[in-house]
Amino acid sequence: MAERTHTTSFIDMLRQQVTVSLEEQETQRILLLESRPVLAEQLEELCHAIDIEVVCLASHHELPFSLHHHRPIAVVCVIEPALPGSITALRSIAAHDQDLPVMVVTGDDPISLGTIDAAERLWGLTGLHCVPQVPNAQDVVGFLFQAGRRSNTGRLLPIY
Repeated sequence: MAERTHTTSFIDMLRQQVTVSLEEQETQRILLLESRPVLAEQLEELCHAIDIEVVCLASHHELPFSLHHHRPIAVVCVIEPALPGSITALRSIAAHDQDLPVMVVTGDDPISLGTIDAAERLWGLTGLHCVPQVPNAQDVVGFLFQAGRRSNTGRLLPIY
């Protein structure tokens, strides 16, 4: 009699674990990598409205684990020319998934643009989308639409 109770509770535990993992996959996430808050508030507000979770990272050191753990549909990062870790972030993304959509806020620095172009070619990043300044809401929604479409989890429709 005690064995049956033990078996039933074990099966119930397995069902709960399976249910939790299926629910986690339905949540769409993007990673936001920026050393100082530039986009966080605007992006979180926009993504909250369209039911996408934003995971904020302050350092490229957090990126490899976060890519694996959160399985984001896209990454948004602010490249700062003075920080060598900015380009290391692109290498981490390429090692995880070369086709992952990445929006890179580059600024107008020609050295950063050249470095990003070289990294794109060297590491085969096919989903790189560079913007020279902080993107507006329309740019972000268009980017997230393409990211959701690529991952087959998109719930957004573009408006032209």
